Amino acid sequence: MKILFVCTGNTCRSVMAEFILKEKLKEKLGEYDENKFQIDSAGIMADNVSVISRNAKKVLEENYIKSSFYDRKCKLFDEKMIENYDIILTVTLRHKDFILSNFKVDSENVFTLSEFVGDVCEIEDPFMGSVDTYRITFNKLSLLIDKLLYKLNILEDNMGKVYEVKHPLITHKLSIMRDKNTNVSEFRNLCNDISIFLGYEALKDFEVVNEEIETPITKMNAKKINEENITLTVVLRAGLGMLDGLLKVLPKAKVGHIGLYRDETTLKAVEYFSKFPTNIENSCVMLLDPMIATGGSIVDSINILKRYGVKNIKVLSLIASPEGLQKIKDEFSDIDIYVAAIDENLNEKGYIVPGLGDAGDRIFGTF
Repeated sequence: MKILFVCTGNTCRSVMAEFILKEKLKEKLGEYDENKFQIDSAGIMADNVSVISRNAKKVLEENYIKSSFYDRKCKLFDEKMIENYDIILTVTLRHKDFILSNFKVDSENVFTLSEFVGDVCEIEDPFMGSVDTYRITFNKLSLLIDKLLYKLNILEDNMGKVYEVKHPLITHKLSIMRDKNTNVSEFRNLCNDISIFLGYEALKDFEVVNEEIETPITKMNAKKINEENITLTVVLRAGLGMLDGLLKVLPKAKVGHIGLYRDETTLKAVEYFSKFPTNIENSCVMLLDPMIATGGSIVDSINILKRYGVKNIKVLSLIASPEGLQKIKDEFSDIDIYVAAIDENLNEKGYIVPGLGDAGDRIFGTF
């Protein structure tokens, strides 16, 4: 498999993507085998003289990605590369259009990275930006490259995945929630609405059973799900804001509660309460928390559920930070996560940017 990442100058985004993928291949397969994979990068405006930017190198090294090739000269994209690579992945649509317009290339071999993995996120140029800007770029690339590994069947199918549920109606409702002028009642209703959409997506592969029913016309074998085998588990208190919406469509589902609060100094979650239905270990647990910020609350909640023997856990959240998602993925390889939006990053106080404020306060009117 030969993959080429392409950006503008080959000093930031494409070279970061190259080294992230190589590192993830080493992590997942034990080594980066150059006989099986050829991963490279180039730029449509590269000068063949510059090297990887200082901030890109710093952020890669912060994430324990070190290479003796960081002083390698950047490479200008040319026609020879078209023949040498199976897939060309650009960081934006503009780069893809440039290649298709200026080179004789099979359009079936050129994609944006987001397009190839079924996402819509474009990677903005961090050039001349702060280290934090490069950290945001790194996090976005890392999540997209995880999806790339699944797409290429390099990771096992039973590995947990992150699903950003894209739909204009969800985006519309979430935008209203983000607005600081949205009142408590409307915020609460929108939270329930989006929760239903997330639940719909999370249950798309749920097992159905046949049951004979009789319509006004005739008898038939109808397909139904066993709602009682689903446990909606809320992370108190904000998770309660997602519960009513899901109970509308799953009225027979059971309900569990996990009580955690965040230590404002350490930003770590502290457990103070947990209560679950009997036989929860055999249930499909949908863990509800409107926001994944640092990821600490979700990680702790999953550990609590696993302590009770739960094996099938799906996380549902309105918005998430790349840092929080990465923390969950680093801790667990078997958890599917469904979110309405992946935001830019966390600020110095551990809040999601741009976010929607404190979900619990806005749901319960305690701000």
